[in-house]
Amino acid sequence: MNHTFPEGFVWGTAAAAYQVEGAWDADGKAPSVWDTAGRTWLKTPDGTTGDVAIDQYHRLDEDLDLLQRFGAGAHRFSVSWPRVVTDAKGTVNQAGLDYYERMVDGLLARGIAPALNLYHWDTPQWLEDLGGMMDRDFADRLADLATVVAGRLGDRVSQWFTMNEPSHPSLGGYVAGFLPPARKEGSAGLATVHHLLLGHGRSVQALRAAGVQGEIGTILSLSGVAPATSHPDDVRAAERAEHFEGRLFLDPMLGRGHLPEMAATLGDIIREGDEEIIAQPIDVLGVNWYSRYSAASPERATAHLADLPARGAMFAGLAPATAGLGFAVVPTPGLPWGGAHRQLTPGGLRHALRWVAETYPDHPDMVITENGVGYPETADAAGFVQDDHRIRYLGWALTELSEAIADGARVRGHHVWTSFDNFQWMAGFSQRFGLVHVDPETLVRTPKASFAWLAEAVRTGTVPPVPAEPLTGDHTGIDLPGVRNARGLGGLRTVDGRIVRDGVVFRSAGLHRLDDEGRTAIAAHDITTLLDLRGEDEVRRAPDEVGTARVVHLPLHTPRNADAGAAVGAAGDVRGSYSLKDIYLEIVRERGAALVTGIREIATSQGAVLAHCTAGKDRTGVFIAVLLAALGVRDDDIVRTYAESSGRLGDGFLAEVSGIFYGDGPEGARMPDAVIEEMLSSPADYIESVLANIRHDHGTVAAYLLANGLEPDDLRQVREKLLA
Repeated sequence: MNHTFPEGFVWGTAAAAYQVEGAWDADGKAPSVWDTAGRTWLKTPDGTTGDVAIDQYHRLDEDLDLLQRFGAGAHRFSVSWPRVVTDAKGTVNQAGLDYYERMVDGLLARGIAPALNLYHWDTPQWLEDLGGMMDRDFADRLADLATVVAGRLGDRVSQWFTMNEPSHPSLGGYVAGFLPPARKEGSAGLATVHHLLLGHGRSVQALRAAGVQGEIGTILSLSGVAPATSHPDDVRAAERAEHFEGRLFLDPMLGRGHLPEMAATLGDIIREGDEEIIAQPIDVLGVNWYSRYSAASPERATAHLADLPARGAMFAGLAPATAGLGFAVVPTPGLPWGGAHRQLTPGGLRHALRWVAETYPDHPDMVITENGVGYPETADAAGFVQDDHRIRYLGWALTELSEAIADGARVRGHHVWTSFDNFQWMAGFSQRFGLVHVDPETLVRTPKASFAWLAEAVRTGTVPPVPAEPLTGDHTGIDLPGVRNARGLGGLRTVDGRIVRDGVVFRSAGLHRLDDEGRTAIAAHDITTLLDLRGEDEVRRAPDEVGTARVVHLPLHTPRNADAGAAVGAAGDVRGSYSLKDIYLEIVRERGAALVTGIREIATSQGAVLAHCTAGKDRTGVFIAVLLAALGVRDDDIVRTYAESSGRLGDGFLAEVSGIFYGDGPEGARMPDAVIEEMLSSPADYIESVLANIRHDHGTVAAYLLANGLEPDDLRQVREKLLA
């Protein structure tokens, strides 16, 4: 299916002044709160600062030429407030305005529409010294900036945005205090929300009074929130989180006034007439979207926050701040981390756009003003980056966007974040979002693979094909002669980017049918422990005969039909009232201690471990899925390895099982067609159901295993053994 965008759809790029300009004190520029932080307490992981960033201030023409080469129709940039207004007297720095005039005229000369954002977090230090956003005067000062910039550029800018993601400087800068100016004001800091909103309204008034020619709007981060699990408490928590995440700024801007909880907190900070000023009509709503968040109830959040990778530390910091509101923002179980603190959440963009349409039916037309993904990337000797991960991200995000537009979403543009690798705030250059690689030492620009890929989308208006994620490791199939349907786990990826080692854990089916060739293969792969997950009757009728390997019997389910069970394992119950899904759920609900024992055996085994049952996909499937989830393997990898299983059955194994099913073999009469189809099909849906069931009850699979007797040291040991 081609995912094509409508005629007139605007493709754009995006950047922010502090992140790209550098020249922090050049030509009369005053310091911002970020400049101050970089000279005092803020230390980035790579030691870089925004002093130079990518030096776009001095390399503007070079960068504009690259934007022209890319081919997008618009570029969104921000004005550095302290570059334009340098002190509390309101002194206007003409050199700063000259720079932005060169930006606007340079874009227009290259056929690119300028989209100007007035405020992108770089509050002047002189304004912070007067109280910053905690002072109501902030709003009038922002409106003054709008008047000054509009006076110079009002006739040439296509879109004007008052501010970018005001939630970050307000909640992050003043309430929680982890962003500059790092003031931990607590609930008193919520005054900044009102003052930013008021600044938005006054800026809209100022732009209209100046007679600017372009559209006027603002930019909000509207990530969307989903329940971390299907548990009712988490569902309610997600509703609360979305209430605050989405409506905190949108309700006042679109004329509904402050949320009741905010109005009660703000009290007489809200003055008569403020809400009318805030609700100035706007022409366009900018939506920044990277990833959807998940929410759990504060009581259930502990399991999610106990196992965070370093990049997820912000979740633990935010949880206490929102507990009183009835929710905690937590990582989504089983989804991979992209750059910084974000996970990759397919389906999230459509969810966010649908939420806006349903919550505000009369909303202004939207433009996606930021969308992209960052990673710690390394260029080759020529400076080139083959960033397939970014192409895959943009591929599914743009596919979702095109589908949403086809379904009626009023979105008329998309700006990728970002055009160039830049100074990524607290992360420096350790997280790179650009289509163009920038060496922070030499400042040489080199377009990445994603530059050409997205340029093709811009040229054709259609989402181009994306490169597949290559399969590696012994899970793709391993040759163990004489061992039916043998597969490893190696190559599967964890949510934080680690890889399961090859040759440590295998799974198979029908070991009771081993011959000498199979025993030799087991010994050759240093398999010293076998986990036999069959029921008692199956073991009694057909015991394992595997030579020197140690056999650990962990019956996860005993088929009620002993004869059928000995032939086809748990599928023997499928003839009756049980389905495989029922069997899977029975195992996780009633045999947790046995699952824990099996994982502990893997942790302590001196050699490799092979787990098996009769048919391979029933009890072994559940055990391996739980093990993988406890290791932190991505849900899509867990499910994919099962989705592929029916296509990877060895010819001999498939012939033998089919003979049993169809009544051609010595052990059984023909089974019903529905049973045959279920047994030979992929169990991926059932695996998803198992993981969802565990998370409903325990939050995470690791918490489930700990509740069933696994010790934290066991979990640490098995992860160290299996993960590279």
